[in-house]
Amino acid sequence: METVRTRQAAQMNETTRLFQSRAASEDEASSQRPSHNHLYAGALHELLNARKSARTRADLENLAKKYGMDAQKLESLARVVNAPSVDSRLNVKVVDKNADERTIMTAVWVNPPLQTST
Repeated sequence: METVRTRQAAQMNETTRLFQSRAASEDEASSQRPSHNHLYAGALHELLNARKSARTRADLENLAKKYGMDAQKLESLARVVNAPSVDSRLNVKVVDKNADERTIMTAVWVNPPLQTST
């Protein structure tokens, strides 16, 4: 009998955690501004694009702060996620037999050109 009660209590705890998690997600979704270290897709895209122009570590820290992120979290994220960039030197124009022209563009990974301290 004790095992059944223990299982029921565990299921109730799990259900309670599930409802709390859903409520927190709904609260964040209804908010105009996400919580710290959370961004909407559009803001993340803007942040990653702006990151490409950073010249110093201080620029990166200020940028992260502006978007409500920790600089370390931004750098950790930027190791695996980036906004698309196109290298115009790698563009190829193709004309098919109907004289329709199309351009093939190559996406490249761009990291910020940080100045190193000497």
